[in-house]
Amino acid sequence: METANAISGMNLLKAIEYLENVIEHKAIVPFRVHNGGIGRKGLCRQIGFTNGRFPEKSCRYLIALLKNLKSNAEHR
Repeated sequence: METANAISGMNLLKAIEYLENVIEHKAIVPFRVHNGGIGRKGLCRQIGFTNGRFPEKSCRYLIALLKNLKSNAEHR
């Protein structure tokens, strides 16, 4: 949920690039709602929040979903 909230409203290519940066630990996903027990990261200062993580598994899933969405749009 937090990963999907982080990319909501983004352009398709920008969202894919952001998620790939999260996998490489160059960007971070802020945890705004479910943040109990999540440590603070210095990278979150760029976003304006304190708690965040690098959810690699959900990022890979969303990248596959977005690439499928892109190919379906190109086909139609």
